[in-house]
Amino acid sequence: MKPLATAVLSIVLAMLFASLASPAQAVDERIESLDVVYAIQPDGTVRVTTTIDWNFGETGRHGIFWELLTREEWGGGGDQLVLTPVSDIKASSPTGAPTKLRVTQDEREWQRWVRVRVADMEVELDKPRHTYVIEYTQEGALRTFDGKPEFYWDVTGVNLPPIAKATVKVTAPGGITEAKCHPAAGTDCSVTTDADGATFSAQHVDGILTVYTGLVPGKVANAKPILKPMLILSLIHISEPTRLLSI
Repeated sequence: MKPLATAVLSIVLAMLFASLASPAQAVDERIESLDVVYAIQPDGTVRVTTTIDWNFGETGRHGIFWELLTREEWGGGGDQLVLTPVSDIKASSPTGAPTKLRVTQDEREWQRWVRVRVADMEVELDKPRHTYVIEYTQEGALRTFDGKPEFYWDVTGVNLPPIAKATVKVTAPGGITEAKCHPAAGTDCSVTTDADGATFSAQHVDGILTVYTGLVPGKVANAKPILKPMLILSLIHISEPTRLLSI
């Protein structure tokens, strides 16, 4: 049986880093478009490029936070943790928004997040709408069931403003064998495939959007989770505080 989407590590957009907005302004805030490319590499890592067209609904904001879940309990058994480390994080903005990076680590129980702040706290945005591009490499994202490798991933989380439209592209060595979209209730999602991979198109996303692609056996290595005994990592959990990784 394949795992539930919630058991597969996801990318979660956590919150805005900004001055407080009035309730009326908060209602107007939304993501005009979210475009994500998951380029699966032969070694099993995934190079992720996320482009966000964010409408803040007001000027005077500073930027955004982006959270990446990199550790959680595996399978509900209580004795193993699954890891999906991220590295080589970059940010840019084609609309000229400040893209100063501050990357920190946060832990809650057995879960761990890498929190990426894309902002300059000394600069207020003079436009209510900006586009951000965040790139990184993720390990441990692939799985294999019955000898068939796959990529089964939550693209969005629940802590997001409404997304007017989302496009997700998954590419892999040798292409893909099948593709399915699992949208949240009320979200329309369609899938097209070509020689390189699959493209998922969704409208009115308000919740978790999950994509599934089957991969060609033998074309990617390390199509399995990175598991660690919970007992070994318990010392790390107790002794390692939230820390600044880079600025």
